[in-house]
Amino acid sequence: MKLKRPTKLTIPTISLKKVIIIGTIIRYTLAPITAHPFDVYAWFMMAQKVLKQGPGAIRPLWELTATACSYIANITSQATGIYPTPISQLPPELNPHWGIKYIPGPIFNTIIKTPIIAADIALTLLLYRIALEHTKNRKTAQKTAELYYLNPITITITAIWGQYDSIPTLFTILSLYLITTEHTYLSAISLLTATAYKAYPIAFTIPTTIYLLKKKGKTETIKYLTTTLAPLALITAYTPQQITNFIKYILIPKPFYGIFGYGLTYWSISLLTPLKYEPLKPIPIAIGAILFTITTIATTKMEYKDQLKDLTTAYFLLTATAFLSLRYPTEQRSILLLVLLLILTTKELTLIKPYIALSLIATIYAQKPFPQYLLPIATINPNILLPIFRITEPLRRYEKSRAITTIMPTTSSGLILATLGITFSVILAIIYANIINNIIHKMTFSRYTSV
Repeated sequence: MKLKRPTKLTIPTISLKKVIIIGTIIRYTLAPITAHPFDVYAWFMMAQKVLKQGPGAIRPLWELTATACSYIANITSQATGIYPTPISQLPPELNPHWGIKYIPGPIFNTIIKTPIIAADIALTLLLYRIALEHTKNRKTAQKTAELYYLNPITITITAIWGQYDSIPTLFTILSLYLITTEHTYLSAISLLTATAYKAYPIAFTIPTTIYLLKKKGKTETIKYLTTTLAPLALITAYTPQQITNFIKYILIPKPFYGIFGYGLTYWSISLLTPLKYEPLKPIPIAIGAILFTITTIATTKMEYKDQLKDLTTAYFLLTATAFLSLRYPTEQRSILLLVLLLILTTKELTLIKPYIALSLIATIYAQKPFPQYLLPIATINPNILLPIFRITEPLRRYEKSRAITTIMPTTSSGLILATLGITFSVILAIIYANIINNIIHKMTFSRYTSV
């Protein structure tokens, strides 16, 4: 019986210049008129907090970036006479609740998203360079750039949502690239920069340390860890409670308005069936501990002959471990996961189907704040949105907690989200298991061939 060859997935190739132009036009078309109502409102209010208290310990560089954008937006608003719109001036049907008092509007949306779009462009160019160096094939490099910059989830998170995960992802991937090209100090500084935007990249010091000990020796490892961890240790010494609370929030979070877990995870089932917190609380921790142990062993056993591919594999396994164990892996976190998967599939674009599947699931899941993310249009003409809000009303239910009214999914919208979250986890678990299986197979094969 003849085995069928895998079906080749045809991806139209667009030149790098066209990819950047098309992707940037799409982003700047969407950026002014869309925004996640809560997150972009948080960026809008962040400047006041920073000016009063200074930046926090968890994401100081983003808080400073948002403050600078707020300052520019304020000057622009004074020059144009276009200011944020109070929620009280909109029809009641358009109220996004969650304690939001203003719709920042097109000017702020465009300015706050500009550094994120710039990071998207820089990351696209970096992925192009990595693919070109790794495959020596310009067409493959162009496809890699296209698959990132024109990816709907990337556009959704950056241009529509207004989340900034492409910035820490850029510096994380740059750190990965630099460490495999013998730039230890620059790699450490790049990862430190990523961590100063969002805390999670610091976890990649674990696979990088294993890699350095195996390939470069103790001296390079000490150089890397000293540069990366010393500033963080200093911050932790001054703000221990803030760091401790953040770790608890990530590892053992309390239920979010009664929901045990949601996002791109099987824990999205709690959107349909209430899960009791106390009996189930140890389970995600146990799953995480098991997967982390498997990931660490696999990372240790890899030979790193292809340094970029193997270290990317280690980064991907660690990221997948988080997605398969944490209770709130939200859609914006998928940017890093997908970029790592894209690098792993650069040499074999016939295997790009899982990347596309995960991207599409994340994109659909990220529509959960629809049509609220269209509220910037209401600052121009609220009547345009009223029919959309009325049609989608059955997908929302309202709960009052203290002084804040929250918008939660109904049974029908919860079913959609739960199905998407579970499907995402299943696909990711299959990819994770296949990679672990390949590592074990190589270990077994090398043992027999060395006898």
